[in-house]
Amino acid sequence: MATHSTITPQPQQAPAAEAPAMLTQPLAAGSAFEPLQRLPIQCRLNVGAVDDPLEKEADNIADTVMRMPEPSFIQRKCAHCEEEEKVQRKPLTPFIQKQEAPSPAAPATPHDEFMRMIEGVISADNQARLERTRIIRERVLEPLTGARADGITFLNRLRSLTPDEADLLIHDTVFFGTIRRYFRGRTLWTVYTILQFHNHTPEPHLHLTMAVSNHDARLLADMLSIVVLQSAPDYDRDIYFTMLREVVTVEFSGDPLQNELLRLIDHRDDANISQRHSTTYEEAHYEQPVGGGNYAMQKFTGNISANSYISGTELRVIVRMRFVDGNNTAACPTAGAAGCSGFYFLGANAGVYTRWMNAITSVWNGHFHISNGTQAYNVVFVPLFLSEADPDAVSIRVMTNNTLSCDPSLGPGRSEQTCWFLNVPNGTVAHEFGHIIGASDEYQLPGSNAEIAAAFPTMSAQDRSLSSMEGMTGTPQAAPALNSAAAVTANRTDTIMGNSYNSTNVNTRHLTRLLGLLNAGLPAGATPFALRTGNRPR
Repeated sequence: MATHSTITPQPQQAPAAEAPAMLTQPLAAGSAFEPLQRLPIQCRLNVGAVDDPLEKEADNIADTVMRMPEPSFIQRKCAHCEEEEKVQRKPLTPFIQKQEAPSPAAPATPHDEFMRMIEGVISADNQARLERTRIIRERVLEPLTGARADGITFLNRLRSLTPDEADLLIHDTVFFGTIRRYFRGRTLWTVYTILQFHNHTPEPHLHLTMAVSNHDARLLADMLSIVVLQSAPDYDRDIYFTMLREVVTVEFSGDPLQNELLRLIDHRDDANISQRHSTTYEEAHYEQPVGGGNYAMQKFTGNISANSYISGTELRVIVRMRFVDGNNTAACPTAGAAGCSGFYFLGANAGVYTRWMNAITSVWNGHFHISNGTQAYNVVFVPLFLSEADPDAVSIRVMTNNTLSCDPSLGPGRSEQTCWFLNVPNGTVAHEFGHIIGASDEYQLPGSNAEIAAAFPTMSAQDRSLSSMEGMTGTPQAAPALNSAAAVTANRTDTIMGNSYNSTNVNTRHLTRLLGLLNAGLPAGATPFALRTGNRPR
């Protein structure tokens, strides 16, 4: 195999004639230039023969490289190098031309100065609020986060907060993020309601909280159907329902009504998720003056106050009644007077609560359903007895002294819609409840609609029809002899609204006004409901 010398460029040597003499002479041992003599001598460049295989191989490689397409070289260039090359090729002039002198700043206007001042004040206020929140948070949480958890001290500190301090914590995500380590479900709701309502939970939130504490899903759904209608509450609505949803998810897991509860929470703003029914109506019948004498037609005003929502196969009609102590007629002359205090079913009166509740539900439930041709729902009445004030509840004075009168025009011991004597029979309770849902009296009635129109021309045709024998039977009758008790009292129906409260019969006409309110509240274009007797067909 031929031997090839290494092809290494070497520096050109000066011609021998021009070389310094000291380099052409032998160097003495130990001279500083002696190492130069030991450098290898560069061999002469030898080129192989034309037909040398190695020469042919070298030529082939060179030819291959020279024939490679130009893009292959471009592709091998790194992106960074290529970009740098482009920048180097660009002329400097465009950059210089694009540079412009900065425009002078516009002088500040009084409005600019005012806005900067406002922004500074807001920023300072936010910082102060955050710092104050941190201090309150640490003070309240200290019993929980210390070496030994103390829930009693924590609750006491929570209850001692001012409304302003409580409001800061309600909107503090750090605070709630911390207490979720210690509380969940109903206990978390307790913490929230203490902060939100500052130790005094009002209605209807009080009953809703009772439902959470007692794990009463049915009551909670009923109360939710009321709370969702509060369009302008004095609390943060989003925080309220977000917290309640978390509680329902934990406390009512597996409960058959959990989906119903979540539906009311998640769709609280949907049309017709729940309805509020509130209106007044008029009715007329004959009354004998206190002390005796001829009967005279009198006009009375009734008030409908109820909520309703559809749950499963039921239309649930919720009626809230707040009972107040009416014995002090000076301080509480009417049910809505400011001096009225709550009446509590305690001690010997505890049984009255249950008796009145059963008197209402046994008469009015299980007798009606509504249908629009494709959907049908049983009508279920839900009486709620309250002791705390509720702006939408019917206030009812409770009298324990039978010698008192609810109204000067009524005899002692006689109840009416907003005044009940404690010892009244069950029929009276069911009768007075009928007025709250829109049923008129059906005793001592005028014989015809015309008879009422002559005395009270402004009364509506519907109110006249629901207050006369003509409206009850479909046939006009003569006016009764007003000097005959037998003639006047004979004009009555055998229903809970007519036969001296002794009957338990109810009729679809008793819910005419309530059904009208229900249909009026349906979305536009919805098919109205009709009232039918009995339970819905299965």
